[in-house]
Amino acid sequence: MEEIKILLISDQELIRRGVRSLLEQEEDMEVISDYASVEEASFQIARLVPDIVILDNQLPGTGLAEAIKNIKRSRPGSNIDVIVLAESTQHSEAFFNAGADDFLLKNMTGTEFRKTIRQVYQNSYHLNHLDKGPEEIVELIIPPPVNAPALFRFISQLGQLLQGRFESILCTTGSWDKGTIIVIRANTRMPASLAIELANMAEVEKVEEAPALNSVASGSGDKFELLPRLGINPSRKLQLALK
Repeated sequence: MEEIKILLISDQELIRRGVRSLLEQEEDMEVISDYASVEEASFQIARLVPDIVILDNQLPGTGLAEAIKNIKRSRPGSNIDVIVLAESTQHSEAFFNAGADDFLLKNMTGTEFRKTIRQVYQNSYHLNHLDKGPEEIVELIIPPPVNAPALFRFISQLGQLLQGRFESILCTTGSWDKGTIIVIRANTRMPASLAIELANMAEVEKVEEAPALNSVASGSGDKFELLPRLGINPSRKLQLALK
C-alpha cells in the first residue's frame, strides 16, 4: 500500500490539531493539508490530490450533503473518498446518499479511526485498480519561450496529480528557447477530465487540443524525433500555456 494522503476540513481548530496529531504518528498516513471550510478547501482539492477527505458535519456555509457531492465531483475520473465526523447518527443516511464512504462518531477511539481510514482506502484502492480504464500516451506541448521556474513547478504538480491516478510521466524533452514536450501515460476512461484537471493547476493559464503539426515539434530538431525511436507514439496532443 502507498501512503494514504488525507485532507481534513473542520472549522474547529482543536479537531484539526487533534486529528493531525493522531494520524501523523502513522507511517502509512499523511495529512497533506487542513482547512476551516469546504469553500476554502474546494479550490485546493484538485491540486493536492487527497485519497481521503475527512469532513466535520458541523461546518458552516455549504450544506454537508452538497459539500460531499462537490468534493466527489472535484476531480473527474478519479475517486476521492469522504469520511464524515459527527456527534450522532441522526443524518447518516443523508450523508451516505450524498456519496460519503463512511461515517464516524467523534467519540470513537483512535484505533477505530485509523482502522476505518485504512479500510476505506483499501476498498477504494482495489476498486480503482480493478476498474482501471484503457490508457493512452499524451503529449503535453509547452511552446517557447519556457519559463524555467514555472516549468519546474508545473512538472512537480503534474507528477503529484498523475501519481494519485496511478499514471506517470514517461519523459520530458526540449529546451527553453524551442519549447518543451512532456509525454505522459494517462487513463482514457474520461479523456476530457485530463484537460480540465490541467487547466485547474496553479501554473497553467490555458489548455487546448494541439494541431497535428505543431510548431514546437516541427522546429525543435532531433530531440523530438527521439520519441518514436523509443517506441513512444502519442495518440493525443495538448498545448499548454504556463503563467
